Amino acid sequence: SFNSMCKAIKDENSEDAYFYGHTLKGVIMNIGLDGALKDFLPAFEPLREGNLSPLKDKLPILLKNMTAL
Repeated sequence: SFNSMCKAIKDENSEDAYFYGHTLKGVIMNIGLDGALKDFLPAFEPLREGNLSPLKDKLPILLKNMTAL
């Protein structure tokens, strides 16, 4: 789901980025990764309106958090 979200962001596809991001948000919440959620939520919410910029800006931090798992 994370890789699919990254691809959607790179492809400028906000609809797919939102879909995969929403799935990822659920996974993060269900397994209790509060640190990752803290970084992810503020960047994810603008996707509801099709705005990819905040998530693009946070992508390096999110990638670091995800690879640390």
